[in-house]
Amino acid sequence: MSQEIQQTTETKIIAEIERHLGPYQTKPKVTVVPDLYKKTGALGTTTYLDVPNGVPKIIEIDENLFIYNEPAAYRVLTHELLEWRFIERGEEFHHYMAEKYSQEILATVNVTPLQILLWNRPILRRAILGY
Repeated sequence: MSQEIQQTTETKIIAEIERHLGPYQTKPKVTVVPDLYKKTGALGTTTYLDVPNGVPKIIEIDENLFIYNEPAAYRVLTHELLEWRFIERGEEFHHYMAEKYSQEILATVNVTPLQILLWNRPILRRAILGY
């Protein structure tokens, strides 16, 4: 997938999050990291300083997701962008809140209902889409 398409989709996701939850205080910094899952056991991470209000620093997404499973990559990206926003807002349970709103944001960013259905059903996804 080209870098241009990835940045365009990232911009759409950020705009939709800002429409629902207000503007970001600081612009999210997203990097694609090779073999992040092998290093940390996570497909995406939001690193932040653990100060009283929590200050997000960087979002890292596993590069292999964009190569082998693009819909899952956007799901992880959306989750991490939401987590960034909830950390900025001072939410105590920012991971839970990101999980709660991920599907709603993805549904408005031109992700088909079939993709949303198949993300959590890997066997069915593999049978229908082949990956």
